[in-house]
Amino acid sequence: MQPQLNSLRRTVVKNVLWSVAGKVGNLLGVLVVGILIARYLDVEQYGLMNYVISFVSLFTVVANFGLDDIEIRECAKRPHAEAVTTILGTSFFLRLGFALLSFAAILVCAFAIGSLREAFWATVVYGLSLLPLSLNCIRNYFLGIMKNERVVKSELFRTGVGILVKIILLWLHAPLVWLIGAMALDFFLLGAGYTANYRHEGLRLCDWRFSTAEAKRLLGQSTPLLLSGAAVLVYQRIDQVMLGNMMNHEAVGLFATATKLVDVALVVPLIIVQATAPALVKVRGTNTSAYLERRVQFVSLTLWLTIGISMATSLLAEPAVTLTFGRTYIEAVAPLRILAWKTVGMALSAATGQLIIIEGIQRWAVVRNLCACFACVLLNALLIPRLGTQGAAWASVATLLVGSTFALALIPPYHRLLLEQAKALLLGPAYVVRLVRHKMHKP
Repeated sequence: MQPQLNSLRRTVVKNVLWSVAGKVGNLLGVLVVGILIARYLDVEQYGLMNYVISFVSLFTVVANFGLDDIEIRECAKRPHAEAVTTILGTSFFLRLGFALLSFAAILVCAFAIGSLREAFWATVVYGLSLLPLSLNCIRNYFLGIMKNERVVKSELFRTGVGILVKIILLWLHAPLVWLIGAMALDFFLLGAGYTANYRHEGLRLCDWRFSTAEAKRLLGQSTPLLLSGAAVLVYQRIDQVMLGNMMNHEAVGLFATATKLVDVALVVPLIIVQATAPALVKVRGTNTSAYLERRVQFVSLTLWLTIGISMATSLLAEPAVTLTFGRTYIEAVAPLRILAWKTVGMALSAATGQLIIIEGIQRWAVVRNLCACFACVLLNALLIPRLGTQGAAWASVATLLVGSTFALALIPPYHRLLLEQAKALLLGPAYVVRLVRHKMHKP
């Protein structure tokens, strides 16, 4: 039994390391490309590009239809070949159908919305990126059987080739629509990477089978997750769409600049949570009192590390913008100083979200997401006309705090998590110091 546990532990650690490497590599690739493109385009064109990307991204929730977590779970539960071919085949055709419906909806909206008519073809080109999302079922298969290495290799392949294509287009002084086409190409490259790794495992797409019974079962289980996924996607993307509609594309460009720099800091709490979660799961299964103590330490460590990162990002906002995107984007400094504090909200959201999963009380998570979605739309509508990009930044920070903290007060099973957050905020430094001393004196 012990060798099996050690093998499982090694697999978990290996998967975490691959996931962290993939996140860091992809994040740096996106940041570098974003800087190069922003310096090539003017602020208005850069804003238009981000507006189109944010608009199309709102439709990905329909294209995915909440199937991701269901596919991962089913592939983990039924990894034998016959079940996998049925699960993946059914999921693929369902996803493809939803992607085509989403693309048709994008075309209709692009005709109807005045601010999109000027960029109709750019919207159409980027809308094609929804189609290869059908192959995300392969990604979820690898995650389900704990072979994250295959997923990360596909993502790094996409990032490397995508960067090369975009650099060539910049060198050729390509127009905006070509650059947006290169962004859409990233999704096709990712699908190709997933497919190549699937074939490398000795598996074939031609073996996939569609099952009506399986489709009904998958849809029945994924439909409740659709609402939660839609709420998350809306509050992650709607700010740039509302900025474009209520102000102009230049405002979107400035806000997107600040957002890309903040994204570097946002990955820190996600890495901490992903690296720490397996240990928490193990402790909870063996020692309840130790788990309760570790739970507070976990939230405290995540929170206070990100408070320091937020302070540093806010203080260094001006040199961060001028040294990367250039002085053309100097007006992005003000929203960046505000958005820097999103990291604290992300820390609370990621930490409590992980505890919710560990303790099996995720059925109420949709309430958190709906509260955040409602707050995001309302606050952006109120603050953008008055404060512009800074209003959108305040709305973004407040949205994360609503979803990660205030919404917990509305859900009785989550009240104890709200108490953990209060302890972490008030007593966090003491918990962190105690944890560090324990590690230093541990033989």
